[in-house]
Amino acid sequence: MHRPAVFRKTMRDRHRRQVLGIAVCVVSVVLAACGSADASSAGPAGSAPTALPITGDLDTRCSDPTGDAPGIDVVNVALVSDDEMLVVAYSFSAPVSTLGALILTIEAHSQDGSAQLQLGVQVFNGRPAASFIATSPTAEPAAQYDNVHVVDRDVHAAFPTEAIAALGPRWFWFAMVGGADSIDDYCPGGAGTSLDNLVPISVG
Repeated sequence: MHRPAVFRKTMRDRHRRQVLGIAVCVVSVVLAACGSADASSAGPAGSAPTALPITGDLDTRCSDPTGDAPGIDVVNVALVSDDEMLVVAYSFSAPVSTLGALILTIEAHSQDGSAQLQLGVQVFNGRPAASFIATSPTAEPAAQYDNVHVVDRDVHAAFPTEAIAALGPRWFWFAMVGGADSIDDYCPGGAGTSLDNLVPISVG
């Protein structure tokens, strides 16, 4: 899918602004001042509140080659929903507890570009910090807590299904993973992937 240059610029600008805002919250986790310190951080992923719905109304996934990123290396990402809950699931090539401060972002756009959405997750040294929903490049993202679950190499986060309703029946998405001041990897992606050449996943 080919996208106008304005879409690529919007995505780059939005992520820079979001990272600056989220980084403050990630760093403050150290001071126990951001989010919940024990936000669903124990237990097997299959039994967690954020386990993937067994029969989802939406089931869309991407994969990324292992070893294509020198830093934080995502392997696959899934978006699965039922009537009430959308679960975003990330899998990494290394245990999440070894990856430091993480900012995980789903970037989605309606087919015509009129609606935009970011679903983000913050994790610090394997401990969930918070998640956010953003629908405007200028407004502050809405923060959520106690909806993130981390086990070994997986991070799951639950969002209201209505979060994606504004995107309409046809939309596209991709995932970005990194730290407070960088994007380390994309999904879908591969060696050399950037916002300028990434081909997003199409839904609908």
